Amino acid sequence: MDEVVVLFDGHCALCHGFVRFVLKADRGGVFRFAGLDSETGRGLRAEFGVPPGESDTVVVVADGRAYVRSDAVVAVAARLPWPWRALGWTARVPRAWREAGYRWVARNRFRWRPRLDACPVPPPAWRERFLP
Repeated sequence: MDEVVVLFDGHCALCHGFVRFVLKADRGGVFRFAGLDSETGRGLRAEFGVPPGESDTVVVVADGRAYVRSDAVVAVAARLPWPWRALGWTARVPRAWREAGYRWVARNRFRWRPRLDACPVPPPAWRERFLP
């Protein structure tokens, strides 16, 4: 399986929780990570036409394309090992419903978990999985 890059909001504690979950579940080392506003993040967003104002989204670059919002979450789930891969069934939920749920979470994320002043430094064992 090819490498997959997950772009996330570096100031979002909920996003960091998602990244930590994927790191722990990804036993095969498939996923790499970068902040949306990092050098890598800006470059990939420009290459795949993801607007710079999309800071409330997760972007997954895989298979020569970019997946955004709920499609990105489904793309991650589909690449995780069992039992997490089973969450890929959410691809069968109508996109409008998935997007409504995703946008609701995105609107409320800073209410549930405070905004981070800076992107936390990953533990040494995971540092090589983060792109500049």
